[in-house]
Amino acid sequence: MDGSQRRLCSERESMPLAQVVADGWLQEANRLFFHPRGLSLAVEKHNAEGTDLRNLNILDFRADDREGVWLGSGGSEQKAEIPERCLREREAVRMQRFGWVIQPITPKEEGGGT
Repeated sequence: MDGSQRRLCSERESMPLAQVVADGWLQEANRLFFHPRGLSLAVEKHNAEGTDLRNLNILDFRADDREGVWLGSGGSEQKAEIPERCLREREAVRMQRFGWVIQPITPKEEGGGT
């Protein structure tokens, strides 16, 4: 896909928060990134049923929680399947195209730009 065929991020389809939760994206973002660092990505529920999800917030437990946050239930293997499958589907292409799957942090060159 060349530059003329790429769509801008603002033109991408948004995923509803209910799908972020149901498909396991929230669980896996928390389990793999936020919780070990003492943070938690949380969705605000605006009704008793928990079906009206509106805001995504980051809760900060770093001052009170030396071991980090953990999923009391241990998480759901079923919820981990979709994010894991999406990563596996892109691994070979990312490795071939970029030489990495997870983008490394690259230091700025001395005297270089941004």
